[in-house]
Amino acid sequence: MILTPRWIEWLEKRFEWISIPRLGLYLVVLQAMGFLLVAGKPEFVGQLVLDPQAVFAGEIWRVVTFLAIPMSNSFLVIFVLWFLYYVMNSLERAWGAFRLTLYFLIAWIGAVLCSLLLGI
Repeated sequence: MILTPRWIEWLEKRFEWISIPRLGLYLVVLQAMGFLLVAGKPEFVGQLVLDPQAVFAGEIWRVVTFLAIPMSNSFLVIFVLWFLYYVMNSLERAWGAFRLTLYFLIAWIGAVLCSLLLGI
């Protein structure tokens, strides 16, 4: 049995609709699409980067599209995506969809806030 802090249990009871089942699959598909786009047109990665100045200039999509920047730019991307899917799927089985989604959202929002506040 996993001991969970009460505030997470409270959130899960009230906001269960936030959970994204099969989140790992969606991230792998997003990464694969990013890989194909960047492989076809390498300068396209500049449109995906989380650039604070561009976000403040109105390019809001960058707070999401940076997730599509491929983690590998070689044929090894297949293994990287498989590993990402395996880890995310294992975490979802162990924690449940809500807790994995909560962890992902906290990490994503934290990364965006740090980028915007620090200008990197």
